[in-house]
Amino acid sequence: MSPEASSGEAERHNFVGSALSPSAQNLVGSRVDVLVIEADPLARGVIKENICREPCLNLVAEADGRDGARELMGSCPDCVVVIDPYQPKVGPSVLHEIAETCQWQVLVFTATRSRSFVSQAVAAGAMGYLLKENGARALSAAVVAVASGNVVLADSAARALLPMPAGGNMRGRLLRNLTEQELRILRFLSLGASTSEIAAVLHISDSTVKSHISHMLSKLEVRDRTQAVVFAYQSGLISVADFDWTPTPHRG
Repeated sequence: MSPEASSGEAERHNFVGSALSPSAQNLVGSRVDVLVIEADPLARGVIKENICREPCLNLVAEADGRDGARELMGSCPDCVVVIDPYQPKVGPSVLHEIAETCQWQVLVFTATRSRSFVSQAVAAGAMGYLLKENGARALSAAVVAVASGNVVLADSAARALLPMPAGGNMRGRLLRNLTEQELRILRFLSLGASTSEIAAVLHISDSTVKSHISHMLSKLEVRDRTQAVVFAYQSGLISVADFDWTPTPHRG
């Protein structure tokens, strides 16, 4: 499946031609080095084209399979690797090799939404799992978020990763327990903002943000920030369509 393919909500995204907003670029302090590992030459070309359009992203290398990826391991530190491991020339085992041999931050960009594949990718250390149908705007923003140390999940990947025992009504009840400020912070976390970035936007201290997050996790009955982000996707508070949204200073 090529990145231009789309369905459902994904039809609102065009893979070619979208760009990060200036505020999204400011999520990282310098240009992000990006590697692309993609077996399909058409998909690889489109991914590269969109990465090269973003001033804050720097394409440093590419590979069309497992062997090429192995040659790059260790030679490009502190990179975000955009990879589709579910192709014959690549294979999901390369995710474990990456985790064991280099410090790459992994963003899986694939057409595969299998529950087992999502779980395997996250268990192997992937920081993001995005579907190709979600388009270039989502991909570019996801690269920036992953480079900032945040977790990015497509809606269906979030549901596959952590099917919560609480139903929709229960999730709604838990969300209603949050204060307005805690809801803002949960939304910011889900869009890839760090503690310090949230503090700057809301004009509060880092310690106050951490205190809000601690209370929020308890109210949502989740263990950590990753589960809180998954909860936000599952509850409909956030979706991949929001990846072109960036926080603006709150004055209230």
